[in-house]
Amino acid sequence: MRRQIVQLGHATHLGPVKTASGHDRVVDLDEATIGALPNHQLRQQQQRDEWGTAWIDSGHVFTKEDGTPLHPETVTKRFRELSDAAGLRPVRLHDLRHRQTSLMLAAGVPMAVVSKRLGHSSLAITSDTYSHLLEVVGQQAATAAAALVPRVDRRTQNEPRSAPNRPADTGESGIDAGHGVGRLGIEPRTRGLKVRCSAD
Repeated sequence: MRRQIVQLGHATHLGPVKTASGHDRVVDLDEATIGALPNHQLRQQQQRDEWGTAWIDSGHVFTKEDGTPLHPETVTKRFRELSDAAGLRPVRLHDLRHRQTSLMLAAGVPMAVVSKRLGHSSLAITSDTYSHLLEVVGQQAATAAAALVPRVDRRTQNEPRSAPNRPADTGESGIDAGHGVGRLGIEPRTRGLKVRCSAD
């Protein structure tokens, strides 16, 4: 990203991006979005051919049929029409930027990557702006981490267990609990753990 359209009243002005961190910023796209761009390029080429010498090469990816840049109000209006047609709740076009940030944070994307993608001049700006989302993400991270820790159901922990079928201590097929615990150093709380050893 090297330039931006700034709207003053209804008039627009094409100029550099407002922050140094946003200049020459590369915004990565997902595969589905990248896959849609060639079809858009083909439609734009058809429009270029139809307009011939009247086509205006503005250098923009998304333009009007004659190649001139889209007015911000036109994009906003079109977005509202599509949103209403889809039955979505009223949202601003700029809200998509916040939604994307929410999804990235919920997906576990590092804050530094999110900040760079948004073009913020510092990590602190991103953290302060989206601090309310970090609380939710933090709760999700805590829940996900806790799910990895095996837990014992205390309701069934003290229920009597049926005695396991152990072979007699003949020295051929195993060891009994009383004799084996002392030699192997197994704590009594690990009852139910079966230890097998070969006979000497």
